[in-house]
Amino acid sequence: AFTLVNEQGVVIEWNPASEQLTGIPASEVLGQFVWDVQLRVTSPEQVTPEIRDLMRHRIQSVLETGSSPLLGTYETEIKRADGKTIIVTQKLFTIKTAQGFQLGTITRDITLERQTQKDLKVSEERYRSLFENMSEGFALQEIIQDESGRVMDFRFLVANPAYEEHTGQKLKEIIGHTIRETMPNADQAMIERYGNVALTGKSLDFEYYSKTFNRHIRVRSFRPQPNQFASIFEDITERKQMEEKLRE
Repeated sequence: AFTLVNEQGVVIEWNPASEQLTGIPASEVLGQFVWDVQLRVTSPEQVTPEIRDLMRHRIQSVLETGSSPLLGTYETEIKRADGKTIIVTQKLFTIKTAQGFQLGTITRDITLERQTQKDLKVSEERYRSLFENMSEGFALQEIIQDESGRVMDFRFLVANPAYEEHTGQKLKEIIGHTIRETMPNADQAMIERYGNVALTGKSLDFEYYSKTFNRHIRVRSFRPQPNQFASIFEDITERKQMEEKLRE
């Protein structure tokens, strides 16, 4: 939306995008003082004689001097003619003329962008809470290949607290490091099995017994994107104990 105000503070340009954005037709704006138009897009609870005088004083100062803290780009809310509040960015600038300065405004509706950002933040917080509090251990890794393409190592990108509980590997000691750095005696065959998941997309599902923690662990590994694999670690000790009792 584009608005242009002459040296006396009268609106002389109100393009179709301005009509669409505010819901106010050009016929109701052209020839009017801009501070009066500004009040029409201001929340009713903020419209007072003092506010009107302050707006008029600030705008007249800009038109006389061509400079003001008001100039530049900023974000604000405006009230449309239908009562709906939207979020916009406004860029204010002056144009030097023989009679003084004119004031131009470029306005863009960013309501959808801000709502999307808000929804994403809520979603991120929700999944972050789930990630940090889930009972299953989770880790995301990227593979490291040699010149022949053989997977020789993998690097930890992220892991949750439950991963530390299930594996005994401290998060601060593994994130950003490779498995060979944290476990020099890591089984090459196992590294290649995980690497195959990252390269082919074929998931992996197996169980093993941890002597260190005296637990039975189920591991499910899948590829979220090429050259990466994610692993979920689940403690299945109780299930294994129950199966043993049933066999007995």
